[in-house]
Amino acid sequence: MLIQFSIQSLSNWLCLFIVDIFMGGITLTLKTGLIVTILLTSFEMVFEDKENKSES
Repeated sequence: MLIQFSIQSLSNWLCLFIVDIFMGGITLTLKTGLIVTILLTSFEMVFEDKENKSES
């Protein structure tokens, strides 16, 4: 589970980083990017688990 969280966090952070570079109107600090990434990954994993349990 820790490995899955790490990989998903890395991919989410990479997406945010790319958007931050290409869009001039958005400026994220490293700290803000990491906090948003951790929140997004946590929400993804929680809702993914709920969907998997309801399908079973």
